[in-house]
Amino acid sequence: ITYWEMPYLEKLGCNKNKIVYIPNSVPDEFFKVNFKKFRRNARILFLGRISPIKDLETLIKALSLLKDQDISLDIVGPREEEYHKELKELIRKLNLENKIAFKEPVYNVKDKIKSLMSADIFVLPSKREGMPQALVEAMALGRIVIASDASGNRDIVQHGENGFLFKQGEYNDLAQGISFCIDEKNRKYLIELQKNARES
Repeated sequence: ITYWEMPYLEKLGCNKNKIVYIPNSVPDEFFKVNFKKFRRNARILFLGRISPIKDLETLIKALSLLKDQDISLDIVGPREEEYHKELKELIRKLNLENKIAFKEPVYNVKDKIKSLMSADIFVLPSKREGMPQALVEAMALGRIVIASDASGNRDIVQHGENGFLFKQGEYNDLAQGISFCIDEKNRKYLIELQKNARES
């Protein structure tokens, strides 16, 4: 499902001519939703497994640098309980309880669309990805996406064209990306970027 896997398969002895790239698909319903322009009072969304591989502490720390901004974050998905506790403690230490909410996972298409459309920015801070389904779904809905430069994300996001990449684990870099997106003077550029994301 991703190009970065191919060299590993070849190393294991697979015939290059017998390897076929078949990316994850996006249901048609995602393209039937009306395009919604970006709003400045940013609502940020993470949708996926609440697991250490997703590196949500980087997103939380980035938000702590933007405390004075009109920003909120919803973390939606199934939780690994120990990691969930660690994140809640980090949120408490950084005094972000009024900015961040954990929400129950969504699985069906209708609920996923509703959750993604409630946000202005979709952030995927993962340490590693295959082909991230939530990322391509967010782009199909024309959301602004910011993803770590981990393998998998780089196959999908072209920085500054259909979304933004930040250096994995660098919360300062992520905070700068979010700050850029909520700057009113970048609005026209961001609307074009939204269109490019859906076209991609």
